[in-house]
Amino acid sequence: MDSILVTLKPELDRKELIVLSALEKVKYGKIYTEIYAIVTGETIQEMQHIEQKLQNKGLQWLP
Repeated sequence: MDSILVTLKPELDRKELIVLSALEKVKYGKIYTEIYAIVTGETIQEMQHIEQKLQNKGLQWLP
């Protein structure tokens, strides 16, 4: 989880991403981190841009 928070630090510092909860769990011998968060922005386009940046950093969105 620490490495993920370091990766997300710029967005967290700019308040573009607000973490509501974070959980690490082990499944099939691999560690998974689930983060529930809110992406913030002044416009929908700005929020979509932030989401794209987060996806480029390796975050995967769950349906």
